[in-house]
Amino acid sequence: NSAFAARKAALKATLREEYESFFAPMRRDCYAPGVTFQDPLIAISGVDEYQKNVDLLGSRTALGKVLFRDASIDLHAVDEDPADPLALTTRWTLTLCMQALPWTPYARFSGVSEYALDEEARVRGQVDYWDSINLDAGVYRPASKADAIVDFVTQLTSAAGPRELPYTLLRRARAYEVRRYPT
Repeated sequence: NSAFAARKAALKATLREEYESFFAPMRRDCYAPGVTFQDPLIAISGVDEYQKNVDLLGSRTALGKVLFRDASIDLHAVDEDPADPLALTTRWTLTLCMQALPWTPYARFSGVSEYALDEEARVRGQVDYWDSINLDAGVYRPASKADAIVDFVTQLTSAAGPRELPYTLLRRARAYEVRRYPT
């Protein structure tokens, strides 16, 4: 139906804006009240909890201001599933600085978000997969929370700081990175 298609197109535009601004502001009307979110580290439900999570990472809460800075998401794609009109997939790279540590390391995660939409083209569920731990032989599979913690802590214990050359990280897997450099 054309009304749903228009709302879905508006949602895709909103996701682009939210990723670019790191959800400042978060368009709460684009999320169902009981929206669920799951990534390798956490699982939450409800639009309030969803916003608290992005505000924490975006340094907009008291704890977030102590822990993080420079959070950003590079959105590489927003794709529709022709077989499922109630689904969207985004490909992204998340970067943040853990400023609570004296060497202020940066962590970078590339991956995909699979969105489930309701009949009003609002997000009712989001599942994130990290390329570094969930991608196995070209297929995203669940990973343990322990794998996620090890991946995150390993990044934080390295001396990696801000990027030395301008590039866009497209994929950070277990054993390699895919980067796009400006021409």
